[in-house]
Amino acid sequence: MRKGYRSEVKAEAITRRYQGMTWPEVQAAIQKKFGVRVSVRQMQTWYQNYRDSDHTEGMEYIARAIEMAANEAKPLAQAKMIGEVFPLWMHLLGEPYNLAPEEAAWVSTLVVFESQIGRDRLDQVWQQYVRYRDMIQQSGIKVKG
Repeated sequence: MRKGYRSEVKAEAITRRYQGMTWPEVQAAIQKKFGVRVSVRQMQTWYQNYRDSDHTEGMEYIARAIEMAANEAKPLAQAKMIGEVFPLWMHLLGEPYNLAPEEAAWVSTLVVFESQIGRDRLDQVWQQYVRYRDMIQQSGIKVKG
C-alpha cells in the first residue's frame, strides 16, 4: 500500500465529492488525472477530516470547488450577458457615434472579444484574419459577401 498522497490528490478527491460525485467516480477521475488509484476508504477519511475541521486546508478545498463551479458556469453567464447587454450597447453606441445597428453590433462583439482575450491578442487575430482574407482573394477563390 502506498504511503502518503500529494495534497493535489487529496484536494481533487474532496472537491469532486463536494460536487456530488460518487466515490467510484471520484476514484476514476483521480486515476485518470494523476495516474494513481486511491482507495475509497482513504478518500472518505480525507473528506471526513476536512469536512469536520476548521483547518485552513479545508477552506482551500472548498474555495477550489467554488472556483471550479464558477469556471463551468462562465460560458452560460457570458451568453446571458450577450443577450441582455448587446441591445443596450447597440443603442448606446448607435446614437452618440452615429453607427448603424449592424455597425454597433459588430463593435459590441469586438468589445466582448477584447475583454476576453485582451487588446494585443485581438489585434493579432485581426491582422491574421486580414492577411488570410487577402491571400484568399488573391488566389481567385470567390467568397460570398
